[in-house]
Amino acid sequence: MLLFSILFLLAFSFDSIRRILILLLLVIINAVFAFVKRRIPFAFIRKHFYGIELILLCTVAISVTLGSKIGATMGALLMVVNYLAESRASNYFVVTVTLYTLIGYFAYFFRSYDFAVLGIIITIIYNLLTFIFTKLIGANTVSLIIFNIVNITFNIILFVVYGDLMLRILS
Repeated sequence: MLLFSILFLLAFSFDSIRRILILLLLVIINAVFAFVKRRIPFAFIRKHFYGIELILLCTVAISVTLGSKIGATMGALLMVVNYLAESRASNYFVVTVTLYTLIGYFAYFFRSYDFAVLGIIITIIYNLLTFIFTKLIGANTVSLIIFNIVNITFNIILFVVYGDLMLRILS
């Protein structure tokens, strides 16, 4: 309890410590979310839940508020943690980690745009690039289309409903 009190005091006393704790919390939340998602008991439903993730919202918000280098690092880290938490290997690992790294890096340079609009544009670009690159590797077209529809829909909701909250938390 004393350790928690000290961390709480430090978090509100020093801005950089608060931000590090928030980034750590976002990594943990993403890991728990991915872990729970992977444990859905029905394979058909679980397969179509891959498009539901918190990584894009977190990556864009981190980049816009904390800078391109931290955004790129956290985008890659969040995607790697997602793969580990879901206990899955994927032929698309390099593609997705690279795309999240690039998103984390470049989102910062468009921080003057409305956050929800920026998030929606990045979501569409991410899904388009994911479709192209994973299809080149041999992904199933129907699975990709379902993933893209779920991912775009879910991320639009996240950016519109929770985008400003994420920015306030990170600022």
